[in-house]
Amino acid sequence: MPNSTVFPPLSSASLPHEVARPCVRKSVNAHYRIHFSTVRRYAFAILRCSLDAEDVAQEAFVRLIQMMNRGAEPSNALPWLLRVAHNLAVTRVSRRKPEYPLDDGGLEQLPDVALNPEESVLAKQQLLVARKALDRLSSQELRCWTLRAEGLRYREIAEVLGLRTGTVATLLVRAADKLSAACPKEPEAPGANRMGSIA
Repeated sequence: MPNSTVFPPLSSASLPHEVARPCVRKSVNAHYRIHFSTVRRYAFAILRCSLDAEDVAQEAFVRLIQMMNRGAEPSNALPWLLRVAHNLAVTRVSRRKPEYPLDDGGLEQLPDVALNPEESVLAKQQLLVARKALDRLSSQELRCWTLRAEGLRYREIAEVLGLRTGTVATLLVRAADKLSAACPKEPEAPGANRMGSIA
């Protein structure tokens, strides 16, 4: 049985087999190649289960096919897909039984086998410190942080989470403060200075 924490390789053949017109399938295939990994990683940040994250990401693309089959298309596909995945994941978490098993997304397989034994031990220790630091964040802080790390702007994060841009900025500052306290040598915010661009 394959390790459930390893995501399967991506290919256009992996696209959900929802009935779609050829032009729709071509467009969704393009979005799938570009955005599927991001959608899946974000779903995993909420669900902490790689199989559920895979299901949610696939369902988000099914919804995109259904929308485009009706003749509509989101103006910005990634925030739309992330918003759908967010709603699906939150719903799934709310229905989950308390004893539902979680996984760590394959962190036990890290670091890269190319590292020597000493580097490997150090990298694993750093991963554990990072995991403990992320566990200190509230669910909203973690979601904002994850989306920012994926390269979304503040207004895109606000769109995905249904928040105001100012709220997103506040949550990211709180997350940065908590992470800095846990990992003082780590950068304050992903991809930017403390606040970054809020555009």
